[in-house]
Amino acid sequence: MTVIADDLTGAAEIAGMAPAGTVVIATNTRSLSETEAQEETVRVIRHYALTKEHIIFKKTDSAIRGHIVAELQTIMRELGYERCLLLPQNPSKGRVIKDGMYYVNDVPLHNTSFSYDPEFPAVSSEVQEVLKGASYLSLNDRMKMGINIAEAKSKEDIELQVGKVERDTLVAGAADLFAAIRSQRSTDYPITVQPQNRITVKPQNRTTAKPQNRITVQPQNRTTAKPHNRTTVQPHNRITVQPQNRITVQPQNPITAKGQLSFDGFSSITIVQGSTLSQDLSTLSFFSQYNIQTCPMPDDVFDGADRTDWLKKGNICMTIPQKRSNPVWCKTIMAKTVCERFGIIPSEKSLTSIEIIHTTETDVSDADSLLVIEGGATAFAILTAMNWDKLQLIEQIAAGVVALKHDNVIVVLKPGSYPWGGMFSNFKL
Repeated sequence: MTVIADDLTGAAEIAGMAPAGTVVIATNTRSLSETEAQEETVRVIRHYALTKEHIIFKKTDSAIRGHIVAELQTIMRELGYERCLLLPQNPSKGRVIKDGMYYVNDVPLHNTSFSYDPEFPAVSSEVQEVLKGASYLSLNDRMKMGINIAEAKSKEDIELQVGKVERDTLVAGAADLFAAIRSQRSTDYPITVQPQNRITVKPQNRTTAKPQNRITVQPQNRTTAKPHNRTTVQPHNRITVQPQNRITVQPQNPITAKGQLSFDGFSSITIVQGSTLSQDLSTLSFFSQYNIQTCPMPDDVFDGADRTDWLKKGNICMTIPQKRSNPVWCKTIMAKTVCERFGIIPSEKSLTSIEIIHTTETDVSDADSLLVIEGGATAFAILTAMNWDKLQLIEQIAAGVVALKHDNVIVVLKPGSYPWGGMFSNFKL
């Protein structure tokens, strides 16, 4: 199975659920313009020589943000799919589609905090209004040609919709759909492929490696934001795409490290809340216990003033200041600030690859710093700026919350809209 995700934390979430042999590719296309997203999608398809003979799952945002229709139409055109089952909602997290409307815990999507997203604010809860050009697939409908937005309010509804998938159907959606696909594959899921060896790609050396999971992330290092436009994309001539460097992540099934490391073992804790959906953490006893400053970054620091004194604090929580919603500048300044915090000169170039490797024993005894990053685009920008090319995937703490290690630093990634789970109550490595 090959998974194509449009952001880093979404890719990490699926990697934590995926069976052995899965290749997960994080493209970061949600932070690009629609045209750039199409070009990157084409490049990924051609780079991995994907065909309809592969099992392909397109990971989309569970709150229908991003260039979903444009990317799905690109994949369908490139690979010859006639139909697409799109089921972006996660009923297990209170996110459902019923009667053509998207609800989060019974609240229409456009009345939730997703309406404040700086790149894709929710302005409507009607799924066909947001995803123009797609058809609506109720529980009793047969699948139509093109993209079908599936109604589903429960696990049973998802299983019913998955039962409509045929060989010419591209499957796209979020974690609940992926879990259903995994379950179906172990029984009677209609698409089967023969296992293939994968190649770990580096520009200077192409060799066949033993099969293993990996995520490929496409860094963009962009300095200007291009306007997003939710429109139906018409078929057009194939796009010529120039090769780009990438981040390669190689996970296996998550393991729990044998070493024990509590928060008391860290000399510094750095928390980056780089999402407009971030929740106020100051009420948690954890923050008073470990003396973590939870106020936003000072305005002058955010605007580029000297950060030396501020960064001398033992434990800090960087948040986006009020009324500062420029997504490109937020990611840029936070990446630079984290680099300074760790004494690293921000990288001027894209990484060739980042390998996340599992071993039977993950030694965390030397870890003395904790870096927690909330928000996929922010995490992508920080990892690129840090130029860290080797990470060890330790374990999944909660749904979408993943612990990794680089040298003596524990790195935890979390999507902005997901809960922290037990991260700040009972987390131990």
